[in-house]
Amino acid sequence: HYKSGLKNIYKAYPKPENIDLCIMGVGSDGHIASISIKSKKIEQHKTFFKCNRNNEKYNRISISLNYLTRIPVIIILIHDNKKINILKSCLNLQKKSTLPITDLIQKGKGKIYILTSKYYMNQL
Repeated sequence: HYKSGLKNIYKAYPKPENIDLCIMGVGSDGHIASISIKSKKIEQHKTFFKCNRNNEKYNRISISLNYLTRIPVIIILIHDNKKINILKSCLNLQKKSTLPITDLIQKGKGKIYILTSKYYMNQL
């Protein structure tokens, strides 16, 4: 039923309008919007894609990294130690990172704001 789901998305949004604001989190493995180094793309179109991770019995439908990088304002919410460490890795320009969140931060064309509590901010 995911195949029909992806087709239905394209019927409803053949040319997706530009999104002005995106509020998102980061997975504990550095994934964003189901974009993960552990995901295998099953089907892809210009804006949307269907993917699966090896350990999951279901598929995911998401939006492409290329589309996300063109959103003018992105707010990333970080709320635990593991995700703060991922963020540190992304912000450390000396290290090479293959995480999707790093790609978004480095390739994003708009403004990216990172929101967290004072507790976690002190750990950066």
